[in-house]
Amino acid sequence: MDNLTELYCHIDDFYQQFKPEFDAHLIATGHQRLRACQISVAEMMTILVLFHQLRY
Repeated sequence: MDNLTELYCHIDDFYQQFKPEFDAHLIATGHQRLRACQISVAEMMTILVLFHQLRY
């Protein structure tokens, strides 16, 4: 994938489908932190994938 925006869209689409399944398998502890982050999970995943795709 040569386009950063295309990569982000694919990762964001994946995460939108993955999150409900992941949340359903978590054990409830009675309290949850639902703070908003400065960067989304999809953005973090995009940075990680791009880092691993870089060639020196």
